[in-house]
Amino acid sequence: MGNQDQSKEQAKRQAEEAKRKAVEEKARQEAEAKARKEAEKAAQEKAKQDAKAAEAAAKLKAKQDAEDAKRKAAEAKEKAKRDAEEAKLKAKQDAEDAKRREAEAKEQAKRDAEAAKEKAKQDAEEAKRRAAEEKAAQKAAGKAQKEAPAPAAGAAPGSGEIFTGEVNIMVQSPIDLGQMRSFQQSLQQVENVRLLLVGGSVGGSTTVTVSLAQPVQLIEILQHLPAVAKIHREKKILTVQLKAPEV
Repeated sequence: MGNQDQSKEQAKRQAEEAKRKAVEEKARQEAEAKARKEAEKAAQEKAKQDAKAAEAAAKLKAKQDAEDAKRKAAEAKEKAKRDAEEAKLKAKQDAEDAKRREAEAKEQAKRDAEAAKEKAKQDAEEAKRRAAEEKAAQKAAGKAQKEAPAPAAGAAPGSGEIFTGEVNIMVQSPIDLGQMRSFQQSLQQVENVRLLLVGGSVGGSTTVTVSLAQPVQLIEILQHLPAVAKIHREKKILTVQLKAPEV
């Protein structure tokens, strides 16, 4: 009886232990299932919150992008307006400048034309005056030539010839400075004869240019000057040789 009771007691304890383990296993499984369910729920809630946050962020970004696009469009429109106004103003200024330059060019052309006309008129009057003077001088020279007395015996050839206007007198070298000075002073004292220019040449001779206010017998005048030794004429050039200086 003792062994049988012990066996029953042992079996009972084993049964209770098995029952306890089964209860614990069930509780563990239920706890795990609950934990999984809560985790899945939490994950779903988080996913839902993340989706909402992402949606809100997307909406905010879309709104900001739309505002930026609107602002940029407004700025572009304003810039286009300014550019158009500036282009219009520049075109107006360019047109005014072109018109002003055209008016100035016309005015300048008018002044130039008037100046050219006035100069042409003055040139024509000057040419007419010179022609008249030349004609009068030639007439006077012809008259003086006819009325001039016959050259004296021993006078230089052509001494009775009448000269008018500007005449070049070449003074042959060698030239004494004192005699040259005397020659120039004597010329300056002759009536109707004006000394214009005295210049030297490479050959050593000196050219004296005089202006005759009236027709004169220049050769005759020159041969009576104290410093003049000889006079020679070749074409339109008078050549004078001065006297040697007195020792």
